[in-house]
Amino acid sequence: FTADSLGAKGVVLDATIDSLTMGARAMNSVQLTVSGRPDSLALSGGARMHRARLGGGGAWLSQGDRSTLRLDSLALQFPVQQWRLVRPVRVDITTSSAVLADTVALQTSDGSGAFTLVGSVPGSAPGDLNASLVGLQLSDVFNLLNADSSKVSGLASLDLRLSGTREAPVMRGSAGVAGPVIGDVRAPMVRAAFDYQSQRLRSRLSFWRTGDPILEVDVSLPYDLALARRSERKLAGPLEIVARADSVDLLVLEAFTPSIRDTRGTVHLDLQATGTWDAPRLDGGLSIHQGRVTLPALGVRYGPIEGSAHFSGDSLVVDTLSLSSGEGDLTVKGNVRFAQLTQPLLDLRFVADRFLAMDVPNYLRLRPKGDMRLRGPLTHPVMTGNGTLSGSVLYFADLVTKRIVDLEDPSNADLVDTTAFRKQSLGAAFQSRFLDSLEIRNLTFELGSEVWLRSSEANVQLEGKVTINKLRKQYRIDGTFNALRGSYSLRIGPVSRDFTIERGTVRYLGTPDLNALLDLQARHLVRTVDGEDIPVVATIGGSILVPSLALSSPGRTVAERDLVSYLIFGRSEFQVSGGGQSRGVSQAVQTGMALLSTALSNEFQRSLVNDFGIGLDFLEFRPGFVNGGFTGGSSSTQLTAGWQVGSKWFVTFNAGLCLGSQKRSISGRNFGASLEYRFSKYWRAQATAEPQQSCFSGDASNTQGRYQLGAGLLWQRNY
Repeated sequence: FTADSLGAKGVVLDATIDSLTMGARAMNSVQLTVSGRPDSLALSGGARMHRARLGGGGAWLSQGDRSTLRLDSLALQFPVQQWRLVRPVRVDITTSSAVLADTVALQTSDGSGAFTLVGSVPGSAPGDLNASLVGLQLSDVFNLLNADSSKVSGLASLDLRLSGTREAPVMRGSAGVAGPVIGDVRAPMVRAAFDYQSQRLRSRLSFWRTGDPILEVDVSLPYDLALARRSERKLAGPLEIVARADSVDLLVLEAFTPSIRDTRGTVHLDLQATGTWDAPRLDGGLSIHQGRVTLPALGVRYGPIEGSAHFSGDSLVVDTLSLSSGEGDLTVKGNVRFAQLTQPLLDLRFVADRFLAMDVPNYLRLRPKGDMRLRGPLTHPVMTGNGTLSGSVLYFADLVTKRIVDLEDPSNADLVDTTAFRKQSLGAAFQSRFLDSLEIRNLTFELGSEVWLRSSEANVQLEGKVTINKLRKQYRIDGTFNALRGSYSLRIGPVSRDFTIERGTVRYLGTPDLNALLDLQARHLVRTVDGEDIPVVATIGGSILVPSLALSSPGRTVAERDLVSYLIFGRSEFQVSGGGQSRGVSQAVQTGMALLSTALSNEFQRSLVNDFGIGLDFLEFRPGFVNGGFTGGSSSTQLTAGWQVGSKWFVTFNAGLCLGSQKRSISGRNFGASLEYRFSKYWRAQATAEPQQSCFSGDASNTQGRYQLGAGLLWQRNY
C-alpha cells in the first residue's frame, strides 16, 4: 500500500489473499488492485473458485450521494465454457437504488450460451430487473458448487423478472434443465415455473421424459424471500402441496443418485399436504410394484420390491414393504412423522430373514437375520436391534499383515447406511450428514453356524457375539469370535504351508481404533526327508494392529529356526547348511517343485472359494510327495470339500489320489466323508469314514482295513 503525502491523496493498494472462505464457498488466489483518488479509483482483480477462474476490471467514480461503477471487462472461465463481457457496462448507484445504464451481456466464446441483465435492482425504492440465461452447461454449475462434475452434462436456462422493493420483492419466471445426464443416468427434463409476491411462493415443478410429464408437483407456501436479512423465512399461514405420479418408471430414481443401477418397476404417488409448517396435514398414498434395483457399491441386487404406504394426519405410514435379495427377505414397518414439515421423525422397524444386505468380494458378505429399529429425527437417528448372522463371510486382509479399514469411507459406511450414496451426487451432502449424525446403540448380532473369516491365507469358521456402537464418527465393536474349524496357510517368502485350525479367538476390545486381540492356534504335520513326522503348531497372537507369530512342536524341544527349516525344506537348519548335500541336485529340484505345488494349490483354493463362489464353505487341496518329490510318493494327494447344511449340520467329503503311482484310477476306496451335528454352542457329535490309503512306488493300496470308522461326542469350552 502506498499513499501520496503531498495533498493529491493518491493511493495504490495491491492485495493478494491465498484463500477466502464465505460460508461453504471458498475462493483461492484472490488478487485485487486499487489505484487513484478516493473519488476516482481504478479497479482490477481476479480469483479462482475450484476449477473456475474469475477476472475483470473497471473504475469507481463518486459524486456526492451518487456513485458510478464502470465495468470494462469481465471473464468467467469454467472447465467447459468461457464467458466474456460483450461491451462495457455502467451502473449508477444511489442510497435507494442501483440502475443499469447499459445492458449487461455475457456470451460464451463459441456462441452456445448467452446471459443478459437489464433494469434496476430493487432497493428502498422499487426496481425492475430482467434476467435471461440460455445454454449454461450443468457441469460448470456442479464445478462451481464444488461437486463432482466429471460425469455431468445438460443445459440450464432461466427467465426472471424481479420487481418491488428490497423488503417486499415480486418475482416471476421459469427455469429448466434439458438433457441432464448424471453419471450413466439420463435424467428426465426438468421444468419449473414460479411466482412470488405478498410473502407467498407458488411454483409448479414438472419432470418430463419423451414428451410426457412423469411427475408434477404444485406448491403454495407462506415464505419470506425478501432481499434483506431475515432470522426466519418460514411464515405462519396455510400451505398447499400436491404431488402426483401415475405408474412412473422407477428409473427416475437414477436421476437423483448415481449409486443405483438397472432400476425396474413402477411407482404411484398421490400426495396432498395442507395445514401449516408446524402442523401439516397429509393425505394420499404411495406404492411400488415389481421394483428392482442394483447397488454396485454393495454388490447386490434387490428385487422384487413390493410396498404400499399411506399419508394420514402428520405421518407417512408404511403398510407393507418387502425386499428380496439372494435367498432372503427384508420387511419394513413403521412410520415417518412430520411433526413439523421440514423435521421428519423416523420410527421404522426392519425384519431381516437371511437378507443379503451386502456382497462385496474380498471385503464382506453380510446376511443378517433379526429385528432392528431406526428411531428419532432425521438429523440424529438412533439404530438399535439384535439378530444373527448366517451365510456371512468376513474377508480379512492377510492376518499377519492386516490393514485397518476406515469405516468412514463412503463405500464402507454402506454397511450401516444400506444405500451407498457417493459424494458426487446432489444427495450426497444429505447422505453424509445422515451418516455423521447416525447413532448406533448396542446393535447386537449372534454369529450363526455359517459365518466364515476368509483371506488369501485363512479360511476359518467363526461363532460368537458382537455388539456395535457408534457415536458421531467413532465406531466401537465389542465381542469375541471363536474359531470352530478351518485352515491357515503360513507363508514364508515364496513358500506356503497349510495348517489346520484347532482353536482360536478374535476378541474386539471396544476401542475407537477397532483393535482386536488374536489367539489362533493351527497345526501342520511335517514329513521330513528322513521319514519322521514332526507336528508344528503356529500360534498367532498379539493384536490386529500389532500381531505376533510363534512356532512350536508339542512334546519336543525344537528351535523356531529349525521348525522354519523343516517347513520349507523338510530338514533341519544344520542339514540344509551341510548335512543334506549327499542327496544331490535332483533332491533340490524335487524340493523346489514341492514348494511350488503347495503355493499354487493355496492360490487355487482361495480363488475357488473366494473369487468364483462355487458354493463351497471349505476347500483344502494338499499335493502328496515324499522326499520333496511327486513320483513314488508315500502320501496321497488330498482334496477336501465341506458344506454347511442348515444351521446345525456340517458335511465334509475327501478324496485321496496317488499321482505318482502306476495305477491312478479313481474308485470308491479313494473317498471318505464326515458328518457333524451341533447340539448347542458347546456340544457336537461327529461321525467319520475314511480310507487308510498309502501310496507306494508301484501301486496304490489300502492297509489292513479298507475304511477306518470313527464317532465322537465332543464338548468344548474356552476360558
